[in-house]
Formats: sequence, structure tokens, C-alpha cells
Amino acid sequence: MMGPQRHLQSQIALFAVLAGIACCIFGCAGPLFYHPADDEIVAPGPLAPGMSRVVFMRPKKPGTTAPAFVIEVTRGQPFRFVGPVGISHKIAYDVTPGEHLFMVVGSQADFMSAMLEEGKTYYAEVIAQLDPDRIFVWLVFDRSVDMSARFDLRAIHKIEIETGLPDEWLDTCRWNMPNESAPDWDQQNRTLILRRFNEFRPKWTYKLEDGPPRLEPRDGFVGS
Repeated sequence: MMGPQRHLQSQIALFAVLAGIACCIFGCAGPLFYHPADDEIVAPGPLAPGMSRVVFMRPKKPGTTAPAFVIEVTRGQPFRFVGPVGISHKIAYDVTPGEHLFMVVGSQADFMSAMLEEGKTYYAEVIAQLDPDRIFVWLVFDRSVDMSARFDLRAIHKIEIETGLPDEWLDTCRWNMPNESAPDWDQQNRTLILRRFNEFRPKWTYKLEDGPPRLEPRDGFVGS
């Protein structure tokens, strides 16, 4: 019969193995959906007339290295896959001005609203947090989206960039672009995306004292 101490050791060993497998899979997941390259190759071009741009960036911080998946889920419009955002990377999404809602998918879903003005570029941060309670669920039941990582979206206000946002956030985050696998991933995981939306959109809580995470028209910078 296994003693309590040995049982605990076996549990720790099992968790370590699962975590190692998860890290391996997480590390391999990104290239399936995006490919980092030199800025000269994938940096977005000038903002087209009549459009707005949102840059989703993920500065390097402690947490999972798994990619986050951002989707536009604006009411009355079809869901649109923005793309995956890996650690230390950023992705640009051009869209018509007006009211928009964005969702990031992981073990849960988080949302950010935005009121965008024509000709302006806006910034949002993707924040990753490891969700250890979901590692086993992800490994056993559903690997289509990283089920062990929880992601949040944070609106970056213009005043932060002008007065206090670390320069390395903008300088060291490399441009990404979805590769040819992205549309297939979007279609294959649409059921899960809808499930996340239906489950967490009603639960979306106001995480800031002065309201929900939101980009306002004044937060944009003219041009790209």
C-alpha cells in the first residue's frame, strides 16, 4: 500500500509530466497558426482611407507561452478571426470605424469594446495567465484551443503611451501575421469559439472601477 508521502510524490511527478507535455504542445502550437519574421516583411502597410486599426500586442511577462486567439465578435456581424498573438509579438487588425467588440479565447474568454475613429491606430494588451486547474481538462478532453491558459484584453489608453507605457512594449514586440492555416483553424474551432462566447459574454464583469475595458475615440493616434 502506498504511503501518504509516496502518494504525494507520485502526484507531483504526474503533474510535472503533464505540465511538461503541455509546455511542449504550447511551444509547438504557435507556428501552426502564425509565423514571426523580420519586421520588414510582415509590418503592416499604411492605414487605408476610411479604416481604423487596432494593434493587439503581448509584451513578454511571466506566464504561459501559448498563443492567444483574438476574434471580433461585434453584435450584428459575423465573427471575424483577428489572429493569434504569441508572446513578445503584435498583430494589426484593420476595420471600419465605429463600435466593435473583441474576444480573446483560452480556458475562458475575455472581452474588450472599442469605439474607433477613421484614420486612427489604437493599442490593446493581451495578458496571459496560467490556469493550472484546467491543464488536465485540456490534455484529456479538448486540445483545439489552449485550455490551460487564461487571457485578458486590456485597452491601452493614449495617455499611457504618451506618459508611461514602457518603450520596449512597442519596440520589442515583433509583428506577426496569420499564416495560411489561420482560416482553417477558425472554421475547425468555430463551435468552441461560439461556446466560449455564449458562456462568458453574459459573465463579462467590469474589471475597472470606471467601467469595462474599452478603447475610446480619443485613445487613437492619427495614421499607422
